[in-house]
Amino acid sequence: RGGALDREGGSRRVLPAQVDGVDAEGKVAASDVVLDALAASNGPFLAYAAQLGVPAVTLPGENFASRSAAEHLIALGGGAALWVARDLWDLHRSAVLAAAGG
Repeated sequence: RGGALDREGGSRRVLPAQVDGVDAEGKVAASDVVLDALAASNGPFLAYAAQLGVPAVTLPGENFASRSAAEHLIALGGGAALWVARDLWDLHRSAVLAAAGG
């Protein structure tokens, strides 16, 4: 049942649908990493996480909706752009490194 991140030791998950406006900052700040959805990303949410210092990992796709988070992270500048993956392997590697604090 578990995925690759479970095998790497990751188990906590905070999904954007679970985050409400009142407690969003606390839930994001308590996360080790925020992973973007691949088909239709949530650019503002990932940018918010990155501004709070939480690694936000995304993989831009072919359509506009899938590139939103990458565009937001690149626009933030600094280290946020480092969490934009080049392919699925890079997405996995980045997520595991981010969750491990690296």
